[in-house]
This record gives sequence, structure tokens and C-alpha cells, in this order.
Amino acid sequence: MSVTLPSTQQAQNQQYQTSYEVCLYGSVVGADAFRSVFDRLALKTETGSSRLHVRELVFQSTLANPTSMMMMSAVDDPPSLVCRKDLLTGGNRGGWILSTHGRPEPPRLQPLAIVRPSVYSKATGDAPGCASTLGYRLKSENYKRGFVFTTGVVAISIYQIDIINPETKKPEQAPEEGTWMIEAKTPPTNGGLARELQALTDVRELLRGLVDLDRNNFVAHI
Repeated sequence: MSVTLPSTQQAQNQQYQTSYEVCLYGSVVGADAFRSVFDRLALKTETGSSRLHVRELVFQSTLANPTSMMMMSAVDDPPSLVCRKDLLTGGNRGGWILSTHGRPEPPRLQPLAIVRPSVYSKATGDAPGCASTLGYRLKSENYKRGFVFTTGVVAISIYQIDIINPETKKPEQAPEEGTWMIEAKTPPTNGGLARELQALTDVRELLRGLVDLDRNNFVAHI
């Protein structure tokens, strides 16, 4: 497997710095609720929508104590590794985006949003096999389908999880009347987080009355 890593100079500059991403999550149920969120984002964001269809495999470290893992809440999950493939650009032959996420900062330190250490890199080849070799176990596999909007530094995704056809064992688009997940996320930064936190607050206000974006609606891996 080939992985794109930072240059030597970047690695030296980041040696003693941790990058954090800031995110909020929510959900709505039904086609009317989805359309209301979609229409408001289409009117108020800068780039319009682009389609989203990805395969996502979530791995969890096997180094944590299994007994303690059973007692953890979603926010306390051990560090995860996510292998994500864009099915619109390269299909199953395309490369992977690998991301690792640490435990979020506690609410007493970051009450407004989820703030957690995150690192992203590109990879080609057998990324899932490599993850298993490194001591990660597969926790879940999902196919996500929906739309992405951008405003400032925030990417806003609204999507559904594909359902698995019991006969063909292949993923199929979920009914529009089902649940739609909404996530608002900033790219990792090792600087101050004031801009990112304000941007997430603005998105939460933008969607107020349609969906409650909250740090308690935590999706552990993304």
C-alpha cells in the first residue's frame, strides 16, 4: 500500500503540534424535513451542492482493554482509523482517504462543539488490509449517499446510509422517507480554533428550527 505523507519539512514543523477538527452532528427524518434542510443550505451556502457517495470502513484499535471498551460511551471510544473511498470519482478502483481521530476534548473545555485530534492522508492499495495488520479491528462498514455543501471553512454533509439488499447482499439507496444524517465539519488545524468554532456556531444558527446540531449528537468515527 502507498500512503501520501507530509514532506520532511512539514513533518518537522508539525512534530510538536496536534491538528484538531471541529464538528457538529444532527439528523432529520422524512423527505419533507430533508428537503427543508437541503433548500436552506442551497440558498445560504457559497458553492451549492455536490453529490456524495462513499464507502467507509471504520476500524478501532485492539490495544484498548475490551472490558473497559464495553463501558465507554460513544464519545469515549478508543482512537479510530477510517478508510474512506469516493465511489463517484474512482469507484472501487480509486484510492482511499485515511483518517485517524483521537478522543474529543471534554465538554467543560469545549462546550460548543466536538473538538478532537485528527489526521488525514491519501493511500492506494489494500488500505483495509493494512489497517488490520497495524492492530485495528473492523468496527463497521457503511455506504453513504447524499450531498455536500460548503460555507467558509465548514463542509456540511447531508446523507443517508445505504441499506443492504438481503437477496443480493449489495448496498442500495435508502428510502427518502428514512433518516438523514447532517454533519458540519472543519478541516484539521493546529492553530487557534476561534474561527472554526465561530463558523460552526454560524452553521448551527443557519439551520436552527430545522435540525438541532449538537455535540451530543456524536457520530463516533466521522
